Amino acid sequence: MVSKVGASWLTENKLMLFNSSESNEIDFRVETWEANLDSLINKYIVFEGHSVFSEIQLSNGSDVQSHSHAYRSLLRAAIQELGPEDEDDKKLVALYELVWSFCEVLFIEHLPGGCVLPYLMELMQWHFPQPMETLDDVLSFEEPMEHPKFWDCVISLLFQGHINEALALLKITADGPELTSFLEKMPLLNNFSGHSLSEFKISWSMWQENCKQNLESASFVLDESSDILEILCGNLDVFIKYKDLAQTWYHLMTSYLLYTMPTVTVVTLHHQAKEMMAVFKDYLNPLDEILFSAMEFDAHSVLTQCIAQFKNNWWLSAHLADILYHAKQLDDTELQYGCSLREYTLLHYASELIFHEDFWSIGMDYFVECKKLGKSYLETAVPRIPLENQNKALRVWSACEKHGLVTIGSNVCRVMSSAANQNNQL
Repeated sequence: MVSKVGASWLTENKLMLFNSSESNEIDFRVETWEANLDSLINKYIVFEGHSVFSEIQLSNGSDVQSHSHAYRSLLRAAIQELGPEDEDDKKLVALYELVWSFCEVLFIEHLPGGCVLPYLMELMQWHFPQPMETLDDVLSFEEPMEHPKFWDCVISLLFQGHINEALALLKITADGPELTSFLEKMPLLNNFSGHSLSEFKISWSMWQENCKQNLESASFVLDESSDILEILCGNLDVFIKYKDLAQTWYHLMTSYLLYTMPTVTVVTLHHQAKEMMAVFKDYLNPLDEILFSAMEFDAHSVLTQCIAQFKNNWWLSAHLADILYHAKQLDDTELQYGCSLREYTLLHYASELIFHEDFWSIGMDYFVECKKLGKSYLETAVPRIPLENQNKALRVWSACEKHGLVTIGSNVCRVMSSAANQNNQL
């Protein structure tokens, strides 16, 4: 059975989509966009995102990894530009960056030896900067151990792999010499260049076995010292005890893997994720489902959940779908409305932009990349772009010429001529 997909604009932010078949049955729905595109940070993301998007199309996805890094960099730059007065925008962009970074690591990044932990650890350090901030506060005390969060700070630093910083604090404790002797000998994957992965695994296993042997006979002055050695031994119970310091299941998972499976690969990551999600089962939200879907390598599920979670702003869904497509992680299977998931998200994002004073030409560029339905959307959308003055009309006409929309361009010319005639400007 052959189906036909069509669209008709109702208002500037409402589009009716209809799907008709040979049996003359018609299914239709109305899509509405309410994205706030007028904030400075959203404008920055739209313009910079369009620049990277255009480069990807020109290169036909030949350097997906560097383009993904560019997207992530622009999101991080946006986060750093936002102040306390922009808390809502900052949270939203931070969520974008978190989802993007997880997908980048799991779907796009070239992982040496397949080891994912160093990338996840960097991600945790970026999104959870509190341990280093607390460290500065602790060190501001004349007697750092008198700080009420001294031990929380030590454990948080260990959870994030800040080994040297944790060592500096442990050295001033009563059990410092014994604890630091274990920690100083800990093999770290980042520092093991020039050696094979097998050599690292052997070295790390021997180190942890030594920690476990000493745990049975250790006699510490401070109770917290036993917890520190338990962490080095990878005891799950002590990680659960301090789960609040990790804040989320994926942070706790990353911390736990540092002391149990430092060479973990993306293939087995979802098993660890399930275990830690169970620990945080009372605190899970839709974002957690997105991240877990990424760990299961389910790009389609990641995107459909992003669409549902960020339904009033299609920036993330559209650009993530596009880069996953170019990374060959998302196929172009046609959905019920006559296009692939990539094109579906691009159409929606372009529809957010097309009637905006600053973004209409960018919206046209996104429509053009939608090979199945983009032209029909343009043919219905462009005539509805407000032509407030001759300069705007000329720009719209020029864009039509650029994209081969000859008929629409001719219509724009007629509108310009009619307006000029009415104003006695011919």
